[in-house]
Amino acid sequence: GGVWEQILAGGILVWPILGLGLLALLLGLERLVSLWRHSTRVDVLLCQVIDLIHNGQITEAKRLANHTRGAAARVLARGLENAHLEQKKLKDVLSEALSRELPRLERFLPILAVIAAVAPLLGLLGTVTGMISTFEVITEHGTGDPKMLSGGISVALVTTQLGLAVAIPVLLFHALLSGMVDKMVSDMTRVALTLNNALHGVEFVRQADSTLVPHRCVHESCRFDELAAGQGGER
Repeated sequence: GGVWEQILAGGILVWPILGLGLLALLLGLERLVSLWRHSTRVDVLLCQVIDLIHNGQITEAKRLANHTRGAAARVLARGLENAHLEQKKLKDVLSEALSRELPRLERFLPILAVIAAVAPLLGLLGTVTGMISTFEVITEHGTGDPKMLSGGISVALVTTQLGLAVAIPVLLFHALLSGMVDKMVSDMTRVALTLNNALHGVEFVRQADSTLVPHRCVHESCRFDELAAGQGGER
C-alpha cells in the first residue's frame, strides 16, 4: 500500500527503527505476562498468613506461601523458612529476598527505555542524511524542479516520523510497566515488614478493606509506637 511504500522510501535507517519497534513489542509483552505471573493478591495472602502465625501454625503458613505464586509470596516463604531468627537477622534475610526479586521484576525495562530514546535519534539521523542528499542534488542541478525538492524533503522526514511513532508508545508502555513494578516492590516491602513484626510479637487486626494494622504488642521489646506511626505513614 501507499503507507508501506512511503515508509520504505525513508532509506536504510527505516529498518533498524522497525527492528527496534518489533523488539520493544516482544519485550513489552513478555514483561506484561511475566509481571502478571509474579503478581499476588497481597492483602488476602497476608491476612491468611498472619492469622496462621497468631494461631501458632507456622508450618501451615509456610505451606500456604510456598503454594502461592508471585514475588510477594516468595518473600513471605523465605521469611517463614527463617521464622526462628531474631528480628534483626530476619530483617536482613527479608532484605536479601527483596533484592533477589527486584532484578526479575525489572528485567528488560532498561532496554525498553533505551529503545524509546534511540528510535527518535535514529529517525533524526535518517532525516539529516536525507536532507544532505537533497541539498547535494540542489547543488548539482539547481532548484529548477520544486517537486523534486519537496519530494526529497518529504522522504527525509519519514524516518523522524517513524522514529517518533515507535518511541511514543514504547515510552508509555515503559511507564506502565515501571508503575506495576513499583507497586509490587511496595507490596513486597509491606509484606516483609508485617511478617517480621508478626513473628516477633506484634498482633494485627484486619480492617474492612482486608488490610492489616498493628493492634497490640505482646512482647515488651516491641517498639509499638514507632511501628504504628510507620504503618500509618505507609497508608
